[in-house]
Amino acid sequence: MKHLILIITALAISATVAFSQNSMQTETMEEVKQYIDDNVFPLIEKQQTEYYNTLSDSEKTELSNIKENNYHPRAEVAKIADAYPNLNASYKKVIDKNMPIWIADIMAIHEKNDTEPMHSKDGNIGIERFFTRMSNPEWLLLWDSDNPRMMNSKGSKSKKNVKKSRSVSGKRNVNPELRAEIKTYTIENVLPVIAQERRDFDKVLSADEKKVIETARQKIEVRKIMFNSWYESEDFEAGKRAKDPNFDSMRTDMQNSMTEVREIALTHNDEIREAMVKIKSNKDKWEKDISAISERNNQDPKQTNRMIMQKMRKSQTPISFLLFDPDKTSETDLFDFNKEDEVKVIVYPNPAYENATIAIINAVNENVEVSLFTKGGENVLDLYNGQNKKQRLEVLLNVSDLSNDVYLVKVVAGNINITRKIVIKH
Repeated sequence: MKHLILIITALAISATVAFSQNSMQTETMEEVKQYIDDNVFPLIEKQQTEYYNTLSDSEKTELSNIKENNYHPRAEVAKIADAYPNLNASYKKVIDKNMPIWIADIMAIHEKNDTEPMHSKDGNIGIERFFTRMSNPEWLLLWDSDNPRMMNSKGSKSKKNVKKSRSVSGKRNVNPELRAEIKTYTIENVLPVIAQERRDFDKVLSADEKKVIETARQKIEVRKIMFNSWYESEDFEAGKRAKDPNFDSMRTDMQNSMTEVREIALTHNDEIREAMVKIKSNKDKWEKDISAISERNNQDPKQTNRMIMQKMRKSQTPISFLLFDPDKTSETDLFDFNKEDEVKVIVYPNPAYENATIAIINAVNENVEVSLFTKGGENVLDLYNGQNKKQRLEVLLNVSDLSNDVYLVKVVAGNINITRKIVIKH
């Protein structure tokens, strides 16, 4: 009996350790993602802008069509890249110079959290393969700064698969009733369950721990406000970090705050695991109800449930669970499906030297107007006015006759108004 008790105790300890390790792995990956967002992607965006400035208009159009169709004929992309050997060598030099720094920093994150980096089957560290692939100029040409984690260089898809994926995507985009019904269901049935478990969990937290969590929530909100203000300011320049020491201070504060929250998660890993089990016990019912909603709206239930579960996983990490505010469920974007299909406007390259492209995404079947204004609100050019039938509408802006300054690109799509700043430099 004593021997059996020792075995059971050992198994319990092993399970606890495994849970802690999984939690730390998850949080380490989040830190690595944040590091790449802050340090790698801005440099990639700058390199892509410089590369694109050298391309002809026809080459830019061809790349845009390849990206839009999600169909990557390697021969066509390679043909464009092969025409610019000097740019390719310059880009690879930049990556080779920064790669050791990036890898060292990411390894330091793993060491700090006492986690092992992921390895490939050949024994190499996964992040090394990621950066090595990134050094390929074809990867750079296909990279989408609006969806930086969607690595478009994985390979070409067959035209049959392209048509299938586009039809599925189109069905989701043209069915706002489905999104609205699912959002209502999750607000009324899913979020209350998560919120109740989070309120119950508060009972095991000390006053100091609650204060740490609330402080972290506030810092996250401040970070959002700071970045939004910077993005709308005249100092914003795509591909560059903010020239403001307050941002560096904020990053340090955020890292310290997340470290404290992580320590709380490790201290209460048993209670968090119990809460997760209770939340997941509702999964079958939620999937059944959501399948019924999908079928009523002529949508594939498997696809919809997969989308729901992906969003559910956002709340399933210990850190996310701790930071979830049960008193502000109406403000959370955890199940805000409209964000996936909201109208987006991207202006690139920015700054613009000769030509710029204004991409309007998800404004299908809307009357779209695109105009250029001065900072003072004076109309300079009317660039487009018409009924749009495309998922991605691109409007070309020739800036050769415009003086160096900051201008405003205004896009009206139906009842949505979006303004983006563009810097003209010759």
